[in-house]
Parts: sequence; C-alpha cells; structure tokens
Amino acid sequence: MDGSWFWWGASLTTPEELKALFRFSIEYLHKNGVTNFLTAYSPDRHFNSQEEYLTWYPGDDLVDIIGVDNYYDLSQGATGLQAAIQKLEIVAKYADQTGKVAAFTETGLDGIGDENWYTETLGALINASEWTRKTTYAMVWRNHDLSHFYVPHTGHPAAEDFKAFVKQENIWLLKDWSAYTTDKE
Repeated sequence: MDGSWFWWGASLTTPEELKALFRFSIEYLHKNGVTNFLTAYSPDRHFNSQEEYLTWYPGDDLVDIIGVDNYYDLSQGATGLQAAIQKLEIVAKYADQTGKVAAFTETGLDGIGDENWYTETLGALINASEWTRKTTYAMVWRNHDLSHFYVPHTGHPAAEDFKAFVKQENIWLLKDWSAYTTDKE
C-alpha cells in the first residue's frame, strides 16, 4: 500500500481510495457469507510514527492483525536494526491499544548472505524490548529455489544459526503447537 509495486500501491492510488477498496472487499465477503478469515494491515517500512503508520489504515472494524512488512531495514546492519525495532514497537503499541494481534507480517534476507542473520538480526529484533516481544508471529518469505530463498537449506552457512534461532524459548513452529490441539475432527 505504501510501496508502489502493486496496482493498489502509493503511486497509483490514494489512502482514501485504498481504504474504500479494503472496506468494499471485506463487506462483500461478509455479505456473501465468507467470515472465516482474519485480515492483516501490513504496510511496508515507510513510517516513523504511529500517525504515519496509520495513513492507509482502513479501520479497527475491518482489521484483526496489525503488522509491518520490512526487508530493507533488516539488511542495513545495526542502524537498520534500530529502525526496525522502532517500527515494530509502533506496531505492537497500536495493536495493544486496540486489542489486536501484533505481527511481523513479512521479512527476510534473500539468499541469507549473513550466516547469523536469524539470531543476530531477526532474533535480536523480536527480543529487543517488551513491545517487540509482543509480536505474535513473524513470517519470512518463501523459498523458491537454491538461488532465491529465505529459510536456509541443508548445508547453507546459515543453517546452524537458523536451528539456534528456532530453539529460542519464545520461538514456536507449527510442531510446537501440538500440545494445544485436540483430536476433534
């Protein structure tokens, strides 16, 4: 929405037009009986305050998950990490104020050129403060092939770091939820 790589992006639409489209889409689905979904508000990293973050926000009645997409800051070393922390704190504080779920909706480092990226960057971000620890999930982008990936493959220099990252107490994978599921069909 605040980027320009989609037809609904900042260079092709206004915040008011996007909000109207968002509302139309959700209301259309609800009107047609589709209600078993959650919606996420997840602009890119182009904000430094809650006011800027909410520029494209369609409204509390339409959004379940308060998130941010941020690849750039997490590829910029310590300065970028501090910027990412500030932005994730803005997200988490707004989620807390509105009773929503805070999320790091999209991130990653293509090819993972930094073999300690998961523990020293993503892990450091998630664990940076009381607010960033309120992040309910973080999603890295998909693995396409051995030249375009965000989770290290076997033998990749970052594989051991990824294993250490997922062993952190506050990092849960799908398999970690088994204690919270039932055998109901």
